[in-house]
Amino acid sequence: MVAPDRGCRRNWATHGHWGSHSWKIARAEWINKKVGILRLHLQTSNKRGSGISPKQISRIELEGEGTQQQTFYRTLEAAIGGKFVSEEVHYALTGGTVQHATLQYEGSDSVHKLLASAQPVVAVWGPPGTGKTTLLVNWLLSMLTPGHRERWPSILITGPTHVAVTKLMADLLARAEFLEHEAVRYGHADNLAGGELDAIWHERLLAPFMPVASGEDSAATASETDDDAASDPEQADPLLRRWHALLGTADGRRSVAAWLLGARAIHGATCVGMARRDLGLSNRAFDIVVIDEAGKAFDAEMLIPASRARRLILVGDHSQLPPTVTDEFLSEDIGYRIPLSEVETLLRTNGFEDLFRRLPADSKGMLTMQYRMHKDIGDLVSKLFYDGKVESKRQDPEWSISTHRVMFVDFTESAGYRHAPGKQGNSLRNPVEKNALLALLRRLHEAGSARGMRILVVCPYKGQREDVGADLDEMRFNFSVRVSTVDAVQGGEADIVFLLMTRHGGRVQFLLDRNRINVALSRARDAVYLLGHRKALSPDGKGPIAELIELGLAQRVLRVVTVRKDDLAEELARTVFRSDASQPRSTPPPNKRKQKKPRQSEGAIAVAQKA
Repeated sequence: MVAPDRGCRRNWATHGHWGSHSWKIARAEWINKKVGILRLHLQTSNKRGSGISPKQISRIELEGEGTQQQTFYRTLEAAIGGKFVSEEVHYALTGGTVQHATLQYEGSDSVHKLLASAQPVVAVWGPPGTGKTTLLVNWLLSMLTPGHRERWPSILITGPTHVAVTKLMADLLARAEFLEHEAVRYGHADNLAGGELDAIWHERLLAPFMPVASGEDSAATASETDDDAASDPEQADPLLRRWHALLGTADGRRSVAAWLLGARAIHGATCVGMARRDLGLSNRAFDIVVIDEAGKAFDAEMLIPASRARRLILVGDHSQLPPTVTDEFLSEDIGYRIPLSEVETLLRTNGFEDLFRRLPADSKGMLTMQYRMHKDIGDLVSKLFYDGKVESKRQDPEWSISTHRVMFVDFTESAGYRHAPGKQGNSLRNPVEKNALLALLRRLHEAGSARGMRILVVCPYKGQREDVGADLDEMRFNFSVRVSTVDAVQGGEADIVFLLMTRHGGRVQFLLDRNRINVALSRARDAVYLLGHRKALSPDGKGPIAELIELGLAQRVLRVVTVRKDDLAEELARTVFRSDASQPRSTPPPNKRKQKKPRQSEGAIAVAQKA
């Protein structure tokens, strides 16, 4: 059992598949103080059937502390009940149903003015590559002027994930080192210890004041303290014992955290993580609360930090991945007072999208210039997912790797392109698609045209990702390759993206989710290559893939390569990455085989055995 960094005088609760029970502690003894492991001897009755089987226990915790989900629910209940610092923020989030479609603030400069206004709630829509983090850092620094500490606002930086919170805080500190002693990042050790914000991690800052040091770095210090206490009577006085007893409770830790860390100007924690009782964040007010990646946060989740805000800033993109509802939040053990069906409906509501539509024009803005994708890719993304509002800064014409920066490799006429579940599970695989990808990567390596680039392979299906990853582990290239799912890549980017669609038919709704396709395409800086079954991915000629191909062909920025034989992966690679790829993208590549006119208009290429 891993010991908590507090005393052991209280009761403990264990949870298993048969329910929850509590026992008093008869005795506690350290097994390894260095890593924080102890043995608890519990007081149990002598009644038959009262024994505890280790196989039955799934979790152990201090009685009264509750799980993260229970803490989340208690704090959420208070927020729903109207316990907000600001009535204006409360009304903006929970009142009114009027939709306001007009956007008064568009573009970085305009949105910066909106942030600098006095509006109590501001929502910023930030499409991919539009510099959301840079905008926030610049705005925050405009209020944190060195030499005028008394004018600084108290700031809470939060978001649905640790990645979002850490990214914003790290970028802020990188621009202003003087803020390091004014910032604190809260969270568990497995998310923060040893990371880029370790120096301002709340456990690190509080460690010198704790009776039992936590973590390997301070284990030696803890041992020395124990030895000194035995020889130094002053360290065993009643006042010291009272101090240690105080820090053995959640209330005591909350008081110490507020005393030592509360005066800092910048605090960072996830939306749910800030609800922890011992942090003291959920019962204090902040002048400004920033929720980054708000489009991925539950509606309910955002209420927790919002209830602590005098002024609330939300930044997100509801056209990318929505919140993910997991089983842990839909457990009967949490003790919701409303039916789980209603809880699930509440959690699945995209609060940022709903709020953005309801806010009046003078309280919301949109970033409309993206700096990541080349114009050929960015314009497609803009028209497909953002009504053409997003412009592209990058328009450099040079690209010699392929004839077009956007290509669709179509396996509709390939008899061997078939998906199937793997032997170890139901997740889908497609060997023909995998072999085609490997051939394309080998071709890039041999040509040397992608040397030093970052390449991302996106696999919507876990089975295909595992098979591709296993093969790539045995290969070496002159560029870096990362294999991932769509859910794991939001916020990232690569020079070249390969998107493997895997299915040859059946239930393709998952693949045709507009938000997921948006995320996959918009990771690419220079080029994106899609591999898939065009007919299956375009049911009745409709859907985002059909729209992408139609729009790309009309704008002459996309090329379709049709595969008609399964055993010619290497020839496919030579077709996609041609030696004459330096020709203008608007010129269709020469075709050795005579094609029907409709296929020529699409720039289709038949991959066939040479005569």
